[in-house]
Amino acid sequence: MNTFSRKTLILSLVGTLLLSACGHSDSSLQSADDRKDPPAAESPVSALADPAQAEADADSTANENTEEIGESDFEPGVFIDFDAREESFLNEEIISKMKTNLKAIADRDRERFKEILQDDPAQNRGLSYFFSAGDKQFMFYDLDLVEQHEDLGQIRIGVLFARKQADDSIVNQGITYFFMQNETNEWEIVNID
Repeated sequence: MNTFSRKTLILSLVGTLLLSACGHSDSSLQSADDRKDPPAAESPVSALADPAQAEADADSTANENTEEIGESDFEPGVFIDFDAREESFLNEEIISKMKTNLKAIADRDRERFKEILQDDPAQNRGLSYFFSAGDKQFMFYDLDLVEQHEDLGQIRIGVLFARKQADDSIVNQGITYFFMQNETNEWEIVNID
């Protein structure tokens, strides 16, 4: 077989493999009736780690039944039903700190927001996001993730919120709070991401 024929054969094989691998990835080619939502991951950890290890490491629940907030539904404040969550590791100390921090954001109280955080310059990211220039309002309405990672000594809580912009448009988002115990075994917010 000459060189030209080999190159043509190799290019044909590579092209066929690429087409077969990419053949079903373009959802715009499917009709609206054929589209299906991708399966939701059990937790962010399970998508990144071995599923068996993720199950062993993380106690987790996700709330997938929450609808987004629209302009007519928006009301600044904290409307999360913490009592609806039955995780044994979600104790009163953590809930109290979450409520205090979220209420400080909703009330636009920068000092109360900073009081509850671990004394760490990395926390300025949360401060700058929630208290940046502009007339933003926040409505915290549900938890979408509550998980415990015993191997890290960490509890992660995903909070769903709606942000009302100065132009009255509503943006629905989520943010994750990371809690760890300090040297006196008190739970602290160590990161907001």
